[in-house]
Amino acid sequence: MTPAHAEETVAYCDSPLYAINVYRDFTSETSATSLNIRVFWREKSLIFADLPARRSHFFNEGFTYTSQSEVSDDYSTSLWTLFIPANEGQSCLIFRNGEAFDNGNVTQREVRSL
Repeated sequence: MTPAHAEETVAYCDSPLYAINVYRDFTSETSATSLNIRVFWREKSLIFADLPARRSHFFNEGFTYTSQSEVSDDYSTSLWTLFIPANEGQSCLIFRNGEAFDNGNVTQREVRSL
């Protein structure tokens, strides 16, 4: 990462098998930001997906972050979705190609604006 490039974690889901990081990517050259979802496979110590994402807010329920990709058998290009509940006592949910895939602990969540 160069000084002209920075990332800010927006949401993070920590499961025994995977870690999902949703982050904003800042590039000073354009002063633009983009939202991305990164999937880390603990067993292999491997980032196998790092894709552009979009965010949806469900009123009082939480945020959903979905990769801008298609349904695929290839893990690196699959459709990934992360649900971060508003309730701090609930687990985050990870979906792959629309199917429940894993769940874990929320270690960072996006701050809701009033």
